[in-house]
Amino acid sequence: MCRSKGRVLAGAVTGLVTLLAAVGIALAAKPTAGDTYSAEASSTEPFVNFKAVSAKKLTDLTAGPALKCGKGYEGGLPTGFFKRSSTKVSNRGTFKAGGKLPDTGTKVGTETITGKFVSSTKVIGTVTTVYNEQSKGKSGTCWGVTQHYMAVGKPPTT
Repeated sequence: MCRSKGRVLAGAVTGLVTLLAAVGIALAAKPTAGDTYSAEASSTEPFVNFKAVSAKKLTDLTAGPALKCGKGYEGGLPTGFFKRSSTKVSNRGTFKAGGKLPDTGTKVGTETITGKFVSSTKVIGTVTTVYNEQSKGKSGTCWGVTQHYMAVGKPPTT
């Protein structure tokens, strides 16, 4: 009899865990259709901008490169921005987009943007830049890194 009570209890616990997981997915934050989300650039945070056309789709994704420069760097920073026409938002309120950076001289690379909607007006995520010819840590150069961002959503102005 103890074994059957244990099995019933284990089944009940499994069912409860499954139910809580399903509720968590249903309550995941989503973007607000029509809002534009942006993060201003700083020395530790890259520029990020995109628009939500629905709770499931983002368009016009743009991000500046995530860079760190060595002491004595005298060149100009790459001016190319990663651009992607659209990406999907998962049921958990997350997204990921990636692709090639525009040609910035000889240092062509890739960039990946990830994000998670923590509310309908706030996104946290990362921008990771990789250069094909980077010299990490070398004096006088810049190289790609991963930087965190927080973007805030704003409704369209009328």
